[in-house]
Amino acid sequence: MGGKQGVASHAAQIEKAWVEREWV
Repeated sequence: MGGKQGVASHAAQIEKAWVEREWV
């Protein structure tokens, strides 16, 4: 697993969750 890629993917998921929560 590429460390940086994994972190970026995880961060993207968190960001998406935050955006969805803010818009709901």
